[in-house]
Amino acid sequence: MPTLHIAVCTVTDHQGITEVVRREPDRIMIQQGRALKPDPKTGLIPPAPPLTWVEMALDEATARLNPKALQGVFHYLRQSDATLIPLPPEYPEAGHKLVAWKLAELGIAQNQAFELALRPGDAYVAVTPGASRLADGTAIARFIHLRDYFNAERMAQALADEICSGRARPDEIPAAFTTLVIEAR
Repeated sequence: MPTLHIAVCTVTDHQGITEVVRREPDRIMIQQGRALKPDPKTGLIPPAPPLTWVEMALDEATARLNPKALQGVFHYLRQSDATLIPLPPEYPEAGHKLVAWKLAELGIAQNQAFELALRPGDAYVAVTPGASRLADGTAIARFIHLRDYFNAERMAQALADEICSGRARPDEIPAAFTTLVIEAR
């Protein structure tokens, strides 16, 4: 039975806003960004907005994932043979169309909850909507397809670096985003 390796890379924008990643033993959530600077009046960090970009239920014993993503999230199943399958709901400006026969093969229907059973070498990759201000969906998909790191941590960091490429300073990042990679080994 494969084991799941989980990696997250969060990029803070020019205003100091970062997305919140909550991890529990059987669940991961990525929520809309918030400022990490304390409020000058109260001295407290404001709570995260309730908008959840990605919510992932996972069963590590069986290597099964139940991903839920809002419109605007780029998320994919990258199979061990480098086949890249975009998952619904598809971002309208992603530059590609869902491959209906491939989704049917996986038992995934549009606008319905679905489950992914990962085999060794497979990976689930999600990138939150802030990345679309820096790179288009086609470029993100191409990067995931062509890189074969077999390492969730390296893939998450390399994908974030690629999205931010050409921006040397944090003040050049217009929107916070997060990359999530769950790999089966």
